[in-house]
Amino acid sequence: TSLVPASNIVVADTFPAGLTYTPGSATASPSIGFSETSGTTGAASWTIADLAGGASVDITVPLKTNPSATAGTTVTTTASAIADETTSAVSDSGSVVLTPSADVVATKTASPASAMAGGMLTYTVGATNNGPSDAQNVVLTDNLSTRVTYVNSSAGCTYNNGQQRVTCASATPLAPGASRTSTITVRVKTTTTTNADNTVVASSSTADPLGTNNSATVLVPVGIGADLRLTKSASSATVPHGQTFSYTLAYESMGPSTATGAQIVD
Repeated sequence: TSLVPASNIVVADTFPAGLTYTPGSATASPSIGFSETSGTTGAASWTIADLAGGASVDITVPLKTNPSATAGTTVTTTASAIADETTSAVSDSGSVVLTPSADVVATKTASPASAMAGGMLTYTVGATNNGPSDAQNVVLTDNLSTRVTYVNSSAGCTYNNGQQRVTCASATPLAPGASRTSTITVRVKTTTTTNADNTVVASSSTADPLGTNNSATVLVPVGIGADLRLTKSASSATVPHGQTFSYTLAYESMGPSTATGAQIVD
């Protein structure tokens, strides 16, 4: 703002570590006579051709914060302005306290997409960070269904037998745009006749602005099928006329489901 007419006004601003400027991204209102004369990620300067007495120009400078910044970090920028009609520059500073925020999204898939009672099933659980900050201490928690039995899981995951719970955690921050996955292998119980549904929950010690996408559920239809095998053998390869002999029938179920109502007809 100028109390008297001013010309060839030069405004300069410097940005400390933790703030990044994209050259050419600043805008002014009103924009007549405004241009950027120099710009780097750490500093920029602009000119305003003329400013009438009592008039003002607002310059908007978009800055990107460091996604790894610690909560409570204070960053300060100082801007200065000088014109042909002034002998020295005037300056002013502004500060902001950074508050990290990370939108962590849970994901889950199953392979195969449908399973047989008694068969194996692998869940792939994951977390994606939609930013803008690093997500610290991301944890995936999967409470397994009572319709399955835990077999194994990826490195970094632990299983609590009493709670039928798998927890996958990492101390490495999850950067914006990055994803992390783990696998959990289970066996569908032979008594299961409905969906082997399962839900994973993703959490982080960093504040999450959107809690509605922190869980993901997958439904796996479960069918019943058993591979029955039958062999038949005679007590003797050759039998004299009038003699008796016997056949032996041997059968077994190769699974994966429990065979019910099986019959042998000879």
